[in-house]
Amino acid sequence: MPLNSSRPQLVPDQVFISKEAAGILGVSHKTFLKYREMGLITPINPGSTRPKYFGRDIMQCYDAALLL
Repeated sequence: MPLNSSRPQLVPDQVFISKEAAGILGVSHKTFLKYREMGLITPINPGSTRPKYFGRDIMQCYDAALLL
C-alpha cells in the first residue's frame, strides 16, 4: 500500500499505537513494521508489547519513506 499523498499534520507530542500510525501513513501494518525494522521509526516505549509513537516521529517516518 503506498504512502498517503500528503504529509500528515499531527500534534508532535500526541501518542499513537502502531495501527493508528500505519493508518496515518496510509500503509499496511506489515509495511509499517518493515519501516520500524529499517529504523525509519522507533517506538517511545521499546520492548513493550504495545509500542507507541509520537506524532513528530510519524511525520519524520513519512519524510524518510518518501526517499525509498
